[in-house]
Formats: sequence, structure tokens, C-alpha cells
Amino acid sequence: PLVVAVWLWCVGGSAEKTWSSARQRGWGSALGSAPFAGLAAAYLIVRRTVLGRHQVDASDLGVLDWGATVPEVLLFYLRQLALPAGLGPSYPLRITAWREVDLTSWVAACLLVGALAVALAWWARRDARVAVAAALAALPLLPALNLAAFHPEHLVHDRYLYLPLLGAVLLVAFALEPAVRARPRTVAVGAALVVALWTIGSIRTTPVWTDELRLWQRAVAVDPSSASSWAELAQTHQRRGDLGAAARAVDRALALQPVTVGVVTRAQIALARGLAAEAEVDLRRVVTAQPDHALAVELLAMALERQGRLADAEAVLGRGLAAAPHRRCGLLTNRAVVRFLAGERDTATADLEAAVARVDREPTTACRRSLVLLADLERARGRTARADALLERFLELTAAVRDDEVAALRARAERSLGR
Repeated sequence: PLVVAVWLWCVGGSAEKTWSSARQRGWGSALGSAPFAGLAAAYLIVRRTVLGRHQVDASDLGVLDWGATVPEVLLFYLRQLALPAGLGPSYPLRITAWREVDLTSWVAACLLVGALAVALAWWARRDARVAVAAALAALPLLPALNLAAFHPEHLVHDRYLYLPLLGAVLLVAFALEPAVRARPRTVAVGAALVVALWTIGSIRTTPVWTDELRLWQRAVAVDPSSASSWAELAQTHQRRGDLGAAARAVDRALALQPVTVGVVTRAQIALARGLAAEAEVDLRRVVTAQPDHALAVELLAMALERQGRLADAEAVLGRGLAAAPHRRCGLLTNRAVVRFLAGERDTATADLEAAVARVDREPTTACRRSLVLLADLERARGRTARADALLERFLELTAAVRDDEVAALRARAERSLGR
């Protein structure tokens, strides 16, 4: 809405510098941007209704610390606009406590940003198009300065420049306009070279974003102090079965900070190595702090089951069902397995029936596995038609899923169907 208001102010009404003309422009801008403001307000109301709050506060950020950090954030975005080199999923930029700020660097950053703002204001007074371009470059970036809403290791991201980049490109075009008129061929050759260089950079960078392992390897190369990135790299290695690399990465992550993903991954590595008791220690820490962490609940139940403590595993899953209703289907499926192993076939079947009723609402592998498990029980009871229908439903739901566990379940379903 603010960009629209700036546009209407610049292009609407009389060019005379009088109070009446300014008032006319103001009313025109307000009325013209009102539908956009109304749409934005409606979106925010719906968003708050769905999420139950306006935003997530990832950190307790004071005004002074915010003021100490923002100039560096703005410089980052200016640098990325001018020279997008060394792209990655995260960057080594953290909150700066105001007591620890380097005053010289902070003042220099403020002066640079301020000088750019003054230069744009001076230019905009002579060319109304510049005001619109500057608004398009600056205003969409304002929400990205709400640093309290971001994970402390993810204060900045390139994607927040998608819209501001339009404004920046317009400003470059306006600046080059006289040169284009005077020497069009020279400018065209220079522009072609710049585009060629950036195209090569894009071609070299794109593969990073097409493979999870490459992505997190790039993340720790760009930001080696990010515990969350090391933990994600560890989890990726663990999923691929490279437990040695996973263990090294998770040790690096937890040495930086005890991130939950790292603790859970260390427990998964322990389970893969048959160290269920060690995994239990880590998983109890996570579940105690986050009772609704469904994966930790499931893994803790698995660790207990492998130690022969089926009653404890069932109790853990029961508490998880109360704490994480959004993962009810998957937790019911896991509890059914535990009950079946304990010889409670009827209650296991009841859990699976309840889980199957939710497969359309919870698109997780743990949930959809209920279809295959219930099909096994139905086939054992001689109910072949229903067993086949359950397996057909599983194959339909997982047709587009690329996952090792799902692939194994699909192969099992195909064999059961005689294909």
C-alpha cells in the first residue's frame, strides 16, 4: 500500500508546489492505496486467526541491540544488491549487543546508509520516477528489519531482496539513461558483459540448491559458526547412512550450541549403532523441554522398545498424543506397533483404525504406514478385499513421494497385491 501511495503522489494531481495541490495529491494517494491497505489488513487478520499470534519472537531483542545491528544488516543487503557473491542459505551475521558494538564501524555504516538516502532524496526531487523506484527498493525490505522475529543465526536472507531488486534495477536504468542516449552501443556491451558474468555465477550456484547435502555443505562453508547448519548437515548424512560424517558434523554443531536438531540427530545415530540407552538420554532431554516434538517422542519410544520396555514406550506415546495432536495419526501408528509387540492385538487394531481415518489430514510417512500395517492385520484375518483396498490407498497417497522408507513400503505393498 505504501508503494502505491508513493506512486500516486508522484504521478497524480498538479505539479504546482502549493498547499492545495499537495492536499489534493495526499487525498488521491490515500484513496487510491486504500483497497491495497484493506487487503493487507484482511490478510493480517486471517493470519493472526490461524496462527493465534501476530508473529513468533525468536529472540528477546532490545531497542539498543536492534539499533546496533540494523546498520550492518542494511549494508549486507546493499552489498548483495550490488554484488551477489558467495550466496548461501545462511550468513555469519548475528545480533550485536550495543555494549560490544565497534563504534567506528557502526558510525561508518550509518554514514554510508544515510548518504545513500540523502542522495536518493535529492535525485527524487528532480525525477519523480526515482521516488517510486526508491520506494519499491526500500519499503518491501522494512519487514526484514524486524530482527526479533528471526532465528539468531538467520537474520538475513537473499530472498528478502526479490522485490527490492526491482526498485534497484529501475534506479540503475534511470542513472544510465543519459549514457544510453549518448553511447547506446557502449552501454549495451557493458550490460551484456555484466549479465554474462551473473549468468555464469547463477549456473555455478544453482546446483547447490538442488541437493540437500550440497546445500548444507555450502551453508557451513559460508557460515561455519552456525550450529543449526552443522546440525542439518549431520541429519542429512544420517539419512544417507553415513554415520561417521553425521557424528562429526553433530559434534561440531553441539560444540557451538545445544540445538535440538543436533541432539535428536545424535540420538538417531546412537539408535542406528544399537546404543538405545544413549539415545534415550538425549531424547528424554528433548521431550522434557518440548513435549510436542513428535519425532523425539517417536524415537524415544523406539529406544525404549529396543530395550524391551514396552510399557514405558506405550506411556511415552500416550503423553505424546496429548501434547502433539497435529501428529496424532503417526503417534497412533507407532503405539499400535508397540501394543502389537506386547500382544495387545485388539487395541493395536483400534489404534490403526483411528490412524487410517486421519491419513488425508496428516501427510507423514508414519501416518500413511498405518494403511500397510492395518492391511497386514486384515489379510491375516482373511479380509483380503479390505487389505487390498488399504494398500491401493497407500500407493495412491505416496505416488509422488521420494523417500527410502516409503519406497520400501511401496515395494512391500506391491508384493502383497501380487504385482
